[in-house]
Amino acid sequence: MTSETKDIHTLMKEFDEVPSSDNLAFVNFYERNSHSVESININEGKENYNAKLRLISEYGISLAGSGQYTQAVKVLTEAIKMFENSSNQNESNLKNTSYFEHLLWNYAISLYETKDLKTSIKQFER
Repeated sequence: MTSETKDIHTLMKEFDEVPSSDNLAFVNFYERNSHSVESININEGKENYNAKLRLISEYGISLAGSGQYTQAVKVLTEAIKMFENSSNQNESNLKNTSYFEHLLWNYAISLYETKDLKTSIKQFER
């Protein structure tokens, strides 16, 4: 079954309706809408870039929060790279951005839980 591709405004409206404390609800939301998220063209402007970054980041955090650590590592790797490459970020901004620190924390925990201790320690030290 293929789903209709949704625009970012519809995705973000639906995202805002997902209970923030329910990790599995967001995992399910993302997986139902993964085609729409993946089709967001980040080169069409800051709004698209930030929407895709937020959805991918929250998906990774929700995977980690629901104990799906192997998948969380993959998704958080992508989210962290996107965050670091964002046009409004630089190295000093990243260190002072609590959301980025939250991504790193969840990434490091997920690495630890998947027994990648060496990489996990490096992330904790960042």
